[in-house]
Parts: sequence; structure tokens; C-alpha cells
Amino acid sequence: MNHSFKKITVFCFIVSCVLCLLDLMNFKNVATFLFFCLPVFVLIYKNK
Repeated sequence: MNHSFKKITVFCFIVSCVLCLLDLMNFKNVATFLFFCLPVFVLIYKNK
């Protein structure tokens, strides 16, 4: 379950990166991207 969770997290992160790059000129999207990614980074850091 933990391994699949990491796969889902990585997949969501990649999708978020692509969406962010596609709409990089929109500051709201960048702020939203960072807002959702920071907790993910914290989770990954705690799981190590």
C-alpha cells in the first residue's frame, strides 16, 4: 500500500508539473501548484 501510494504521489506530482508548465504565465496556477506540492514534499520527507 505504501509503495502504491508513492507511485500515485509521483504521478500526481508529474501531472501537476506539466499543468504548471503549460500555464506558467498564470501566477494563480503557480501558487496553487506550490500550495498542493508542499504537503506532498513534507510527506515524502517524513516517509524517508
